[in-house]
Amino acid sequence: MPLGSSNIVCLYSDRSFGNIQQAYGGAILMQVASGSFSIMGRYRFADMPVARLAATQLTPSSLVIAYRGMQVDASPGATQSPELSATWMGMEDGELVIDPHPLVLEPNQKDMWARDISLVSENVLAYSYQSGMEKKTKVALIHVDPNTHTLKTAGEPTVIAEGDTKYVQGISLPAAASEPHTFTYYQHPKSKGEASACRIDPSGQLSHCNKIEWADTELESVRGGRLGNGRLLFVFSDLSGEPFYQLLGSA
Repeated sequence: MPLGSSNIVCLYSDRSFGNIQQAYGGAILMQVASGSFSIMGRYRFADMPVARLAATQLTPSSLVIAYRGMQVDASPGATQSPELSATWMGMEDGELVIDPHPLVLEPNQKDMWARDISLVSENVLAYSYQSGMEKKTKVALIHVDPNTHTLKTAGEPTVIAEGDTKYVQGISLPAAASEPHTFTYYQHPKSKGEASACRIDPSGQLSHCNKIEWADTELESVRGGRLGNGRLLFVFSDLSGEPFYQLLGSA
């Protein structure tokens, strides 16, 4: 992920040669100069095994990472689960600063699988994810305090689809900043590519979610991005591996 002037950060899951007790979520801060990389520092954003990393840039010098945290020595009766976590990090005085207090969504639920995080508007993020136990795809809005960098949810998550899904991905800023929307795309097994676009009402809650069938076949892999004027571009392959692309208009 880009982070500040000529800097990038590499986010990864370290399994410490199979020793799960020492596994952690890591970040390497690097500087790009004259076509080469130099390591500026190594950091940890989670002191536990992590998986399913997804990140989005919040400002030119900060980002938020979503990940699945996995407790190693949880007691049999423990109900708090870090499987739906998010952490802020940013550049300050040439160092990578990481908020030591991650946000944990739905701490009483387990089997949280596919996820993505996307920018909706200034200091507002959409955390899209699949709840495996409930077989539901949900979107939660997250507000970022610009001074303390604290992450806070805005109300309860919104269910946008029922059933299993092969993937969950979001696109940052799919509409104009004056009309904030979320855009999450997913696919049920043996089904077509689908998406859900939701408005954010004046109270800061998701509303008026619309289902969109944007692909007429089951997909093997897909990635979407935003172009100018609110248009979206998808590149994808079908089950036979044939490549395609699709444009969606701002309407």
